[in-house]
Amino acid sequence: MEVLKEKVEEEEAAEREEAAERGEKTMRPPEVRKEEPFMTQETLRDLEKKVSEIEVAAPRRPSDIAEDAIDISKLPLSYQSNTLKEEQLLQVADNFSRQYSHLCPHLALTEEDDDGLNDDDDIENLGKEEEDKSFDMPHSWVEQIEISPEAFETRCPNGKKVIQYKKAKVEKWSPYLNSNGLVCRLSTYEDLECTKILEVKEWYQNREDMLELKHINKVTGLNIDYFKPGHPQALRVHSYISMQPEMDRTMEFYERARVDGLIKREETPKTMTEHYEGRTDFLSYRHVNFGPRVKKLAQNSAESNPRPMVKITERFFRNPEKPADEDVAERVFLIPEERIQLRYHCRDDHITASKREFLRRTEVDNKGNKIIMTPDMCISFEVEPMEHTKKLLYQYEAMMQLKNEEKLSKHQAWESELEVLEILKLREEEEEAHTLTISIYDTKRNEKSKEYREAMERVMHEEHLRQVEAQLDYLAPFLAQLPPGEKLTRWQAVRLKDECLNDFKQRLIDKANLIQARFEKETQELQKKQQWYQENQVTLTTEDEDLYLSYCSQAMFRIRILEQRLNRHKELAPLKYLALEEKLYKDPRLVEHLKVFG
Repeated sequence: MEVLKEKVEEEEAAEREEAAERGEKTMRPPEVRKEEPFMTQETLRDLEKKVSEIEVAAPRRPSDIAEDAIDISKLPLSYQSNTLKEEQLLQVADNFSRQYSHLCPHLALTEEDDDGLNDDDDIENLGKEEEDKSFDMPHSWVEQIEISPEAFETRCPNGKKVIQYKKAKVEKWSPYLNSNGLVCRLSTYEDLECTKILEVKEWYQNREDMLELKHINKVTGLNIDYFKPGHPQALRVHSYISMQPEMDRTMEFYERARVDGLIKREETPKTMTEHYEGRTDFLSYRHVNFGPRVKKLAQNSAESNPRPMVKITERFFRNPEKPADEDVAERVFLIPEERIQLRYHCRDDHITASKREFLRRTEVDNKGNKIIMTPDMCISFEVEPMEHTKKLLYQYEAMMQLKNEEKLSKHQAWESELEVLEILKLREEEEEAHTLTISIYDTKRNEKSKEYREAMERVMHEEHLRQVEAQLDYLAPFLAQLPPGEKLTRWQAVRLKDECLNDFKQRLIDKANLIQARFEKETQELQKKQQWYQENQVTLTTEDEDLYLSYCSQAMFRIRILEQRLNRHKELAPLKYLALEEKLYKDPRLVEHLKVFG
C-alpha cells in the first residue's frame, strides 16, 4: 500500500505542476486559488481498508488436488512408502541443496518463498538488470592424481598383461620391457584348451631394423615379417619358410627408397622373378630360370658357386617415344641354345605384334672363316615390313646390341642373387642383436646421449680450468725479482707498475709487428704470382689457370683476414693497456702505494 500512496502523491504533484504552467500561459493574476488535492489522507485510508478486506480465491496446489482425488490406500505398498535406497537418494539431494543453495538461490526456492512473491516484488524489480546466475563448481575433495613417467609407461602391473579369449590369447608388454622390442603377441589355438597353436602374430616397437609385425603360421611353417620405412635394404615384407638361401621366399620393397625401382622379388630353388616400376629403361619384369650346378661343392652359394642361368625373360612397359614396331615388349634369352627372342608392342590399330628371333652360330665356311651373319640367323615377322630391317647390317648391329644386353642381364641377375644373400645375412644379424632405438629425449635409456652429456661436462670443466690458469698473477714475474717476504715500498710499487705496463706495451707492439709482417709477406707472394702469370699467360694450360685462380682466391682471403686482425688489434690495444693500468691501480698489493699517483 505504501507504493500506492507514493503513486497518488506523484500524480498530485504532476497536476500541480501542470496547473502552474497553464497559469503562466494564460497570464492569470497573482491571486490564483490553490487547488485542493484530489484525494485526502482520510479517503486514502478508507480505500486501503476496503482493498485489504477483499478476499481473492487462490488456486489449489497440485499436491492438495492429488491427495483429494487419489485414494492412496488402494495403491501398492511401494507407492505408500520409500525404500531404503530411495531414502538415501533423498538424503543426498537434501544435503546437496543445503550445501549449494547459496550459490544459486533462484533454483532453491521453497514453497514458502514461492507464496511470499507478490506484485510488490515484481514492481520493485522492474528496473533492475538480471544478475549473472552462473556459479563455479566447488573444487574436488580428491587430491590430484600424480603418475610418474615410468609408471605411466608400464601401463599395467609389472608391465605385462595377459587376456584370455576363446581359442586365443593376447599378451601385452610395456615398451622396452623386452630386449627384442616385443609389445604384443596374439596366439590363436585349434582347441578350447589352447594347447595346439595355429598361428602367432607379434608386434614390435622401437626396433632398429624397423621390424613392425611378425606373422608365424605354425601349420604351414610360413613366416611373414613386416617392416616400417627405413630398413637398410628398403625391405617392406619378407615371407619365407627357411632362412637358408635358394629356398622359397618373397621379398617386397619400398620402391621409392631403391635406385633400381624393385618392388617385389620371388625366389624358388629353380627360378627368381623380379618386378620393377619407374625405371628409365621401362623394365617391368625379369624372370630367371636356373639349371643344376655342374660343380658339386660342400657349400654352394651365388658367390662361390653360382647357379647356371638357362633362360632370362624380361618385359618392358610401353615407351611412348618409340614406335610400337621398334619398342620391345618382351625379350627372352635362351642361353644354352644361343637364341634371343623378341616380341614388340602391338599398335593400337593392329591385333598382332611384330616378332624377331636371332640365332647365334659359331660355324665356319669352306675357307675356314668364321661366319658372322647370314640371313637365316634372323627370323622375323613384321606387321608392316620395312626395308632397313631386312639388311644384314641392321640385323648384325641389333644382334651385337642384344649380346651386350644379355651379358648385362646375366650380371644383374647375379647381383640379385648376391643381394638376397646379403639380406639374409643382415636379417640373421638383426635377429641376434635385436637392437632397439632410443629417443634422444629419453635421457635415462639413451646411453649415447648420457655419454655425450658427460663429455660436454668434462669439456666445460677443462675450459674452466684453462680460464683459471689464464687468470694467473700478472705481477708474479716481477715480484720474483724482489727478496721473498720483504714488504713493498712506494718506490718498488711504482717500479713494478711501470715494468708491467712497459712489458705489456711491448707485447702489443710485437703482436702488431708480427701481423704486419705476415700481411706484407702474403702481399709480396701474391704480387710475384701475378707477375709470373703475366709472363707465362700464353703458354699456360687450363689446369694451370685454374690453379692460379684458386691460389689468388686463397691469398686474397688470407690478406683480408690479416688486414682485419691488424685493424682490430690497433683498436683494442689502447683499451687493453688502459684496462691493465686500472687493474694495477686497484691491485690490493699496490693500492696503498699508488694512491697518491691515482
